[in-house]
Amino acid sequence: MAAIFGEAQRALVVSALALSVGPFSVSTARAQLIAVKTLRIADGEQFSFFPSANRGMGGVSIAVRDSIHDLFVNPAKGGWAARSGRSYFFGAPTVFSVSSKAGGGSTFPAGVVARSGSSFAGAAVAIQSITDGRRANAINGGVVLEDQSGAGGADDSHANRYAYLMFGRAFAASGLSIAASGLWSTLGAIDGVNLLYTSSRSVRQSGGGADFRLGLLKEWNGGHSFEALLLRRHANMSNDVTYMDLYWDPIRRQTIERSRLQYDGEKSRTSGLHLAYQRVLADSGWRVGAVFTANRLDHLSTPDYEIASFPSDRGRSSAFNLGLGLARTHGGATVAIDAIYEPIWSHLWAVADSATPSLESGSRAVDNRLRFSNALLRVGLSQDVELEKKTSLLRLQLGIQARSVYYSVDQRDIARGATRTGGDDWMEWARSWGVVYHKPAFEIRYAGRLTSGGGRPGVLSPSSVAPAPGPISSFRPPPPQSTTTLNDVRVTMHQLSVSLPVR
Repeated sequence: MAAIFGEAQRALVVSALALSVGPFSVSTARAQLIAVKTLRIADGEQFSFFPSANRGMGGVSIAVRDSIHDLFVNPAKGGWAARSGRSYFFGAPTVFSVSSKAGGGSTFPAGVVARSGSSFAGAAVAIQSITDGRRANAINGGVVLEDQSGAGGADDSHANRYAYLMFGRAFAASGLSIAASGLWSTLGAIDGVNLLYTSSRSVRQSGGGADFRLGLLKEWNGGHSFEALLLRRHANMSNDVTYMDLYWDPIRRQTIERSRLQYDGEKSRTSGLHLAYQRVLADSGWRVGAVFTANRLDHLSTPDYEIASFPSDRGRSSAFNLGLGLARTHGGATVAIDAIYEPIWSHLWAVADSATPSLESGSRAVDNRLRFSNALLRVGLSQDVELEKKTSLLRLQLGIQARSVYYSVDQRDIARGATRTGGDDWMEWARSWGVVYHKPAFEIRYAGRLTSGGGRPGVLSPSSVAPAPGPISSFRPPPPQSTTTLNDVRVTMHQLSVSLPVR
């Protein structure tokens, strides 16, 4: 990593998105993929586009079933979604926006779920458009301007594409279902990444990933169930970052500007295990559930975002969550609570680009060990209103989610033999609401969510002006330095989904 030892002397701030952003985020798959966040970066709703029956209830999931979204979490639950024995089509136009013009996008997924005898299958595609966030208060030569990189230009909007396939089989005599699924993506942009290169003129992103799952579901009479899931996720993104460097030309006696292209990116692999159990408490109307999830993340390469002053080239993380859920349905009303604890251990390190008196080239120069103690609480409410007896139903939903993030970090500068410690903590809040209109011939759902507590970066000071070098081909200037802050933003998401049974 360039200028690795100078970077090690800065404040202990870890890149927020180097660990947590990829082709599939935790919001796509609920608790099966555990996010590792080290900065209070606001996560967009880029990957929350598959339809859900419980999104308006804060996304509660441990003690309640989601007949629409469950098959995208564990493919073996496709038997629940198609338990009526009829196939159905679905579409779910979804839009999200980040306040202060800090990003946004729209997605249109469409698919089909089918069941024939003891076999069931599903397929879906999604087309997505992501709009770059604008950076305000960029300074160039002492003049405050609105940064125009990705703001209204030809590269302002980027296209992403997704494809999903699922196939499974149910064994009615034993109450067992087994299924496998795959989700593939081709990505032209991840929301918010362009803002992390705070001094850049433009950022061109490309890449994609794949998510493979093998699920099992066992059901007993009385509403008890157990599920197990194995997953494997691959993510690979490349970022071509263009900088405009300023130099003082002593011959012309003026400042000149030259472009510089820097190649950056992220590559990671995730393996995971998820276990869940639900059961009904006699005839009380209460339902309880428990979940356990384990993720092993191999960070094969981490991006060198400017906002990151914590040096790392690669690493690995072990993430877990343990959760309990409680739900009760009575008289058309449902209340549900999820409580989840997430301990995470991460080990990141940076290597020396060249040999020094105390280090060989390619050896570890900085060693970072992080310990997380995160918590998540969800509360959801819904009320069914019968409009026409046994023919139509209106369901109203409300929910809230609180996420607490806390971590500590120990950093060891191997070259200097120095150590330092640090950490951070913050809270994120999400309020949600929804309306469902059900008839035998179709079902329409609307869900909205407003998330606060996160931020997006903005540039407060310019990159330094350097004297013009000798031969340009032999000179590589250091990465531009900037003072960066996180401005508070809110993320708003709206989704309208429709399901049409096929008779």
